[in-house]
Amino acid sequence: LPKLSFGDLVATQPVQTVAAAISDAPDPAAVTALINQPSYQGLRPLHKACLRGDVALVDLLLMHGAEVDAVTEESAGSETPLHCAAKSACPEAIDSLLRARADASLLDSVGRHAVHHAAAAGSVSCLLYLEEALHLPDLALRDSAGRTPVHYAVRHGRQQVLRFLLRRSRCSAMLADAEGNTPMHLAGEHGQAHMCYLLLQSAGFRCLQAQNCKKQSPLDHTNARVQAMEGVKADTTEMSRARTFLMMLSFTHSMLNVKGIMLVMWLQILCTPAFLMTAPLLAGRWLPQWEATFITCGFLAAVATVLPQGDRINNATQIQNPVLLGAALACFAHSAGLYVYRYQRSAAVLTAASGWLPSIILTCGICWALLLLRLLLLDHGTLPAGPEGSSVDDSSSGAASLVQLVRDRRSIDANFCLDCERPRLGAGGARLHCDLCGRCADERWRHSRCVLRCLARQNLRSFAAFLTVGLTGLAASLAADWAIYREKTDHLQDFGSVRQIRLFFKIQPWVLSCAAIQLIAACLALWQLGRLLLHVSGRGRPVQLLRFCLTGRVTPTGAASSTNLQQAKYV
Repeated sequence: LPKLSFGDLVATQPVQTVAAAISDAPDPAAVTALINQPSYQGLRPLHKACLRGDVALVDLLLMHGAEVDAVTEESAGSETPLHCAAKSACPEAIDSLLRARADASLLDSVGRHAVHHAAAAGSVSCLLYLEEALHLPDLALRDSAGRTPVHYAVRHGRQQVLRFLLRRSRCSAMLADAEGNTPMHLAGEHGQAHMCYLLLQSAGFRCLQAQNCKKQSPLDHTNARVQAMEGVKADTTEMSRARTFLMMLSFTHSMLNVKGIMLVMWLQILCTPAFLMTAPLLAGRWLPQWEATFITCGFLAAVATVLPQGDRINNATQIQNPVLLGAALACFAHSAGLYVYRYQRSAAVLTAASGWLPSIILTCGICWALLLLRLLLLDHGTLPAGPEGSSVDDSSSGAASLVQLVRDRRSIDANFCLDCERPRLGAGGARLHCDLCGRCADERWRHSRCVLRCLARQNLRSFAAFLTVGLTGLAASLAADWAIYREKTDHLQDFGSVRQIRLFFKIQPWVLSCAAIQLIAACLALWQLGRLLLHVSGRGRPVQLLRFCLTGRVTPTGAASSTNLQQAKYV
């Protein structure tokens, strides 16, 4: 086999092999020549180590005298090792280079700064480190074509980077490049509908009215690009979606109208299950002979509406989908309607259990509704948005900034949230970020789509009470259904047979439909309550369960368990 060059060793082999090759050099001059030997297009070993993202290799080469500001040939972009480290999304390599006195002001052949390369690579950690380490007042740096990091984030589809740049006005969404194209022009051109919405939230409707050098608005520019791509028979699916979204935004004329449309859509999805489950009950009062058919069709339509829904209404606005909350409210409305119109008038329910069933159902229904309002309005479970809005004192828990984490070579993912820009370990315990809420939560367990909230230290006891009260009310309702069934079928033969149940469904369809819905809801609530009890009790430890009931805490203060730092889960 042919012997590998030193640059190929750095690009492909582990650090031990590279160190052995350096130790084989006869003298220090040979080591310096070997370390700085250029290869194809002027790439030095340090460039390749930075592109590889291997911090140990970078430190090894710098220790033996590698040129920290070596520049590649113009055909390779005239890039320095700092640019290569930013492209590889390795903040530790950037830290090593800056400690070795690398010149961060050097630009490549098209005038790009290391910030531009980090934005194109989608590395928020590199951007935040460069901002803090270089003390940059903002990140609105331009290349030779006038493009800012926002242009690069939009062009390469880096949503997390775009949120970071637009947060705290680090870079304006209205800056245009040499051709007059704003980031909104590029978002439409590259089919990034969600980025269109983020830019609209940041800059307002003036970004939809901005014109480039060809006097084209973002909608006109996107439409021209779609027509050009269709002319060569290329795929324009994503671009057409972005064009449709921009067209809808252009017709609304204000951000208030956009929010109004989204609110109407949200309310429509929320109320659809309740309408499909309560409308048959009202129709059955007018046409009693069709009541069983109405109830069956309404139940099937509600199930068909709920099951295909995802976590969000759409990918453009990133709004949470309230369909499971609507299903819970639909079950509540269904049971409440039956309680008002049927249970109170049933002699079997009034005599069963000495008349306690109606009182239990009514009390549990009121308490369940109040606990749901508490979860929706008060117990959010997440911390305030932004690190400066936190009421938690991070200094007492040993939390460190991102620059300190990089310099200590500690894991960024395990110790720092790049979305909230706050340490993961605070005085309230381990924190985990929720993509649906967009915030961090102390001792976070899961995100519940049923209540649209994160379940964490702040609201876990309220959620446990919510499930317990709901199970109690469902059990009382099922007991009432059984009492009515016994009263109506005691005089019939074959008690409990399938034939008798079918006959009873034709006579009293609302009882069996209510029992089916309540039984499904009770099974789901019992399943969730069991998982919650296993979580808070540490897999069956009574002492931890008692501690949770008294204090609401699951893990000791400041203790980061593996459960809290696991991948996000949804209920």
